[in-house]
Amino acid sequence: MSDQIQFTSYLEENLPKLGLGVPAVTTDTHKMYVGSNQGNLEIVNSENLQKVAGLTSSRVNIYVDSVGGSGSNDGSAARPFKTLQQAVDSIPKVINYDRFIFVKDGTYNEEVVVKSISGAAIYFQRMDGTVNADTPTGIVVKSMTFYDISGLCRIDHFEFMGEPEKTSASIRFSRTQYGTVHRCRFARASSKPAVEFDGSRGSVNSSYFNGQSLCILSQNGSSVRVDSTNMHGNTPSSVAIRAQAAEVYRNGVTPWVDGANIGLEGVQGGQINRDVVPIDIELTNNWKSYNETNYKARALKDNAGVVHLQGIIRDGRVGQGVIALTLPVGYRPKYNNHIFGCYSNDDTNSKVLLDVNGNLAVERNNGSYVSLVNIQFYAGW
Repeated sequence: MSDQIQFTSYLEENLPKLGLGVPAVTTDTHKMYVGSNQGNLEIVNSENLQKVAGLTSSRVNIYVDSVGGSGSNDGSAARPFKTLQQAVDSIPKVINYDRFIFVKDGTYNEEVVVKSISGAAIYFQRMDGTVNADTPTGIVVKSMTFYDISGLCRIDHFEFMGEPEKTSASIRFSRTQYGTVHRCRFARASSKPAVEFDGSRGSVNSSYFNGQSLCILSQNGSSVRVDSTNMHGNTPSSVAIRAQAAEVYRNGVTPWVDGANIGLEGVQGGQINRDVVPIDIELTNNWKSYNETNYKARALKDNAGVVHLQGIIRDGRVGQGVIALTLPVGYRPKYNNHIFGCYSNDDTNSKVLLDVNGNLAVERNNGSYVSLVNIQFYAGW
């Protein structure tokens, strides 16, 4: 015996009298019937069915205007909704084509919740074109929260008011298949994260942060890509990126994180991965690289937070406290000063001291050059 219910489809005008317990649907009026002793019994009407399953033949555009819109409108370009939440609530729980919500510039004093939608993507876009997030985007909203979404959710060109009241972040993705934050602006102070991924996958790119407590939080098994196209203003944030029992992948060099007091922070086993790119080191006190090609002085920081020095330096001043180079913030020993024995050209070891401020001094050397290749230490995030 089959455990599936078989529905027969008809046009409304062609619907026959159904046998007892036999189900059917009408393809033109979107109604569902079952046969009974009293005739065909309507069990789901068009309005209720479309709230659950919004099956369309193409993508659907929804329009929102805080000034010219109305809650009694249908969300079309000619009759836009007034609030973002009205636009969200018009989306059925199951969709087969993407929904594009086009938003007119304005202030939307809302804590918007998008919940339990599956099947296709949801896009929030600026109606009036593209602007860079380092200037006001024109769309100001309090918060956006996404729960239990099995599809892509993308937010473009939104600016946030600051401290949300009802949720834990200005933008929060919780158990969301993939959330993208693009060209959004977080420039008003908040004690809560600007963007939070909680058990979700996603990305943040071309967005602007300034004076935030925490710019991006990836937690509870999330996997997040953070791009080099993000920006930071002149007011330091407390933490740029935190991976808490989750992963973050840095796409390219991300200098914007230097705008925070703590650029990268991994807690509870959180991992922050990135393209490993060596940086050049500036030398002092007459020290120079052995050559500028194969032996140039460089530093490389791997995904475990360990710094590896590279290259050979030569012809500089030797002695306690005579600094040969100073490593930049983020490339300095996290704990304690370090003493290294480094190979020299007379087959002896030079004595090299590196302190927690990143100052490296060659305290003893009998040859003319010093190899840096065995200098490795933990710098953390």
